[in-house]
Amino acid sequence: MRRSLLVLSGLLVASGVASASPSPSTGRAVYVGSARTLALTAHEAKYQRITKAYADAPSHPENRPGFKSGWTVNYEDATAHSDAGAQVTIYVYDNRTHAEAIYKHVCKTACPAQEVIKGIHVGYSTQTYHSVPTVSAGATCRNLYLDVATGATTETPKQLGYDAGYLIAAVFAKAYLHGMKSC
Repeated sequence: MRRSLLVLSGLLVASGVASASPSPSTGRAVYVGSARTLALTAHEAKYQRITKAYADAPSHPENRPGFKSGWTVNYEDATAHSDAGAQVTIYVYDNRTHAEAIYKHVCKTACPAQEVIKGIHVGYSTQTYHSVPTVSAGATCRNLYLDVATGATTETPKQLGYDAGYLIAAVFAKAYLHGMKSC
């Protein structure tokens, strides 16, 4: 699993956004747009379709200080032989401290494995939900927090970890392209 989430590092380097800094005239330490702007299209996420997309906010009051915007997208691939899906939730906070606070709150109990990849803090776990293997991951960089869940009837936890790492990398790459400095 650890190796499969290391794909995040490779994707960031390959996309050129991990080492590229925005120009001084547009570069900002934090992301200043909306969470919805960072949501991936089905094509960007490498899924067949989006089944649901909606504004979202942290459910626990302790995760709300500094909250600016949130967006959740559910993706799906369905064939006669398998069913795969992912849910990506993006929260934008006013600063790094507030984004890290939700990561620490969520990962305190739900992320038995944690690492830092290219400055992005990633915590993850594997589980089975209704006999379907799943991977849940939380990630934070600057003032963004992501919650990603992937599951599929025909994929291994390693493959699901790759899927989660790809989704995390793709959202942060979009944030970099919208002016956020690398982590």
